[in-house]
Amino acid sequence: MKLTNNKIYLALIFASLGHFLVDFMIGILPVYKTMQGLDIAKVGLIAGLCAFIGEGVQIYFGPLGDKGYRKLLLMLGLAGSVGACCFSYTTDYTLIFLMYLMTCIGSGAFHPSAVGIISNLTATKKSLFIGIFAAAGAFGIATSQLIFANTFVWLGGHTLVLGIPAFILIFFVWRKLQEAPSKAPVSTENRLTLFRNFFKRKDLRNLYFATVCNQSLAWGLIFLLPDALKSMGYDSWIYLGGGHLFFVIGGAFAMAPAGYLADLYSPRVVMLTSIAVGATALYIFLFSPMLPVFALCSVLFVAGAAIGLNNPVAVSFGNRLMPEHPGVVNACLMGLVWCISEGIGQTGGGLLTTLFEDNAPVKALMILGFVCVPQFAAAFALPDKAEETKPQIETA
Repeated sequence: MKLTNNKIYLALIFASLGHFLVDFMIGILPVYKTMQGLDIAKVGLIAGLCAFIGEGVQIYFGPLGDKGYRKLLLMLGLAGSVGACCFSYTTDYTLIFLMYLMTCIGSGAFHPSAVGIISNLTATKKSLFIGIFAAAGAFGIATSQLIFANTFVWLGGHTLVLGIPAFILIFFVWRKLQEAPSKAPVSTENRLTLFRNFFKRKDLRNLYFATVCNQSLAWGLIFLLPDALKSMGYDSWIYLGGGHLFFVIGGAFAMAPAGYLADLYSPRVVMLTSIAVGATALYIFLFSPMLPVFALCSVLFVAGAAIGLNNPVAVSFGNRLMPEHPGVVNACLMGLVWCISEGIGQTGGGLLTTLFEDNAPVKALMILGFVCVPQFAAAFALPDKAEETKPQIETA
């Protein structure tokens, strides 16, 4: 069944709005722990474990979507993500764990199916459509903390209202969404062989390791930034979402220019430059006792831009290095990276705060920032151009 233009753009709108809403929910937990003064280490353990499970279930949801259940998984993913709206009704760690687990599993159900729908909509505008979809998610997570914190204050903690748009979208997806037929799914045996081949290649291993380091720092910053800003003495609007907004928006705005520069020069050069710029901006922020608001937001924007552009550049580079299997590359450099990095960044960052008594979040970020060193080394070992890499598998 070939979709009409109206159906194609309607599917793009539904998937992008869903991405905004799901990623919006993912961004709430870091600011809620700061608002309620929850134990950073305990919440870090919750965030890391839930993210690991939620990203891990994509292994099952992806093939299920390929079998024709993408629309259903889209709806279930949106419904599950609403668990984050219920945080404000409890400070019990067990309940928070269950709510966030529900959100992360919802995210794991939503993302592979939404990307699958977007990828099948067009052959000529695939990059544009995926770019719109990615930008929607970035703006969702960027605005999540400010909107949640202000809704909490304005409505006296009744934040369940933030889940209403998700259920409205579920209704329209159910009634209106039509998706293009997908290709036959890859068998489990073939999929495992392709994953093994990915990690047998030195260039792809280096790319994977560099991306894990980058995303670990990104998730650690998202998790600890509200507490770091609060401990540094900034105004409440800054630590309750304002600083987070500028950090994440920086990455969103940098993605398109970074992709252009990677095509013009090389992904390796862009990645190495961004690592140096990101580390510099991060430590300027951490070692400055009190910056003017404009300077603070500028530094966070630059740090977010430099750190945020690495993942899409790496995914694009990976697809050039292994063009014959884009699904495997995307699964490894997105789902499998996030599965590990969210645990390192959030759980690791949270546990690091237990080593200090004063300014613990700031000092934890100072230590976590050292992942830039192995990241730079791994990126330095990458080839300048994908064409220079021979697709031979190492036997040693």
